[in-house]
This record gives sequence, C-alpha cells and structure tokens, in this order.
Amino acid sequence: MCFKKGPEIFIHLCGDKYKIIFNIKSVKSPFFK
Repeated sequence: MCFKKGPEIFIHLCGDKYKIIFNIKSVKSPFFK
C-alpha cells in the first residue's frame, strides 16, 4: 500500500517497509510511483 499523506510529506507503505520522504518544493517525485 503506497499512499501520500500531507502536502509535503510522502509516506510510502509498500509491503512491510515504510519510508518517509520529505519533499518541500518537489511535488513530482521520482520516488512516488
């Protein structure tokens, strides 16, 4: 499950690992598929 939370915080919940990526001025992030 991968979902976006917050306007500047990308939280990726895929499988069993969760990664928090902080993007301030980058809405189009290569990490967010």
